[in-house]
Amino acid sequence: MVRAITEDTAFTMEDGSVHNLRAGDRVAMYPPAIHNDPEVFKNPEVSSILQESC
Repeated sequence: MVRAITEDTAFTMEDGSVHNLRAGDRVAMYPPAIHNDPEVFKNPEVSSILQESC
């Protein structure tokens, strides 16, 4: 997924490093990378579509 930055902004990482993004820059992300994050999802290895609690 690619998105364009709409206004200048600073993006601060967990380690404290800062990345300055300018309007017009493009950023890319890979959604499945966050979908398997156990800090976000209780059971990331199982599809939420298959879980009864959904």
